[in-house]
Amino acid sequence: MPAKDYYRILGVGRNAGGDEIKKAYRRLAQRHHPDKNPGDKSAEEKFKDLNEAYQVLSDREKKAQYDRFGFVGRSEPGAPGPGPAGGPRYYYSSSAPGAAQSFDFDINDLISGRGRRKRGGFGSIGDIFSDLFGGAPFAEQAEYAPQVEDIEAELQIPFLDAVQGGTKTFAINLPVQCLACGGSGRTGAGYCSSCGGAGMQMKMENLTVRIPPGVRDRGKLRIPGRGRVVPGLKPGDLVIRIRVTPHPYFRREGNDIQVDLPVTVWEAALGAGVEVPTIDGISNLKIPPGTKSGQVFRMRGKGAPDPATGRRADQYVRVQITIPEKLDEKSKKLIEELSKLNPENPRKKLF
Repeated sequence: MPAKDYYRILGVGRNAGGDEIKKAYRRLAQRHHPDKNPGDKSAEEKFKDLNEAYQVLSDREKKAQYDRFGFVGRSEPGAPGPGPAGGPRYYYSSSAPGAAQSFDFDINDLISGRGRRKRGGFGSIGDIFSDLFGGAPFAEQAEYAPQVEDIEAELQIPFLDAVQGGTKTFAINLPVQCLACGGSGRTGAGYCSSCGGAGMQMKMENLTVRIPPGVRDRGKLRIPGRGRVVPGLKPGDLVIRIRVTPHPYFRREGNDIQVDLPVTVWEAALGAGVEVPTIDGISNLKIPPGTKSGQVFRMRGKGAPDPATGRRADQYVRVQITIPEKLDEKSKKLIEELSKLNPENPRKKLF
């Protein structure tokens, strides 16, 4: 494979010391990390190159070999074959007398969270990721340091299901341990053909989840143990992001419910008891005489429950005065007579 210029990849000179190399790696790894560039293949490839370069230049023996021969990794007939994603698998060995035994790793594992680490070795890449992204650092003598991985899914529910709560059943593809390899990813000397070395397979399942009353749009539900299965670790979680579909007339602001209520001219002028929709059903509201269009009335305890405390908020009813769409001759004459009896100009304060 073509030799790579690890110094150019990290943007440092060939005389750069360990601190300068580490600082350059930290800065570039944070910029090109896949979590910060979702779906960007070029950033993912750049991130792989940065990790590969740092693995070599941060190790004194590998750096010396690279400076002397221009490469460290090489594919060997006796070395493991391509990784699960089809990428190259590199085999490193030390030529120094009495050096520790050789080890191998898959460049793709740097992205997926897998990776084998010899005792006391390969640098502090895990510690750097801990500093950059808040993860737990490698133990000093860790042989194997995979990462627990959660899975995110999206569940769409109606407005009333969100505020009232209940249960919801849906189908989802979830990872399960590969039966062929027992989750190891390998069978014999090679990768498992059933799972491609991942150690898991996807299976369609029907899940029933409880929707807590008052859950908000983009709220999250966490189901422990249903995330990615990583050998040697407790499985990650399934994180369900709730998407609430809009309602035809209810609106939610915080935990308060807003609704526009049409009333007739005579109901607003004379006052009336009117029916109002709420999330619990129909309730009655008294409209006082002389109610104006746009006036807001508060219905205590008729809002959505707080998902943490269960305390109910309020519903706010905004009056919208409507007029008949069609008027017969008698109705027109009555309105004309009403205008003569009430000649005041409601716009006089505007001039």
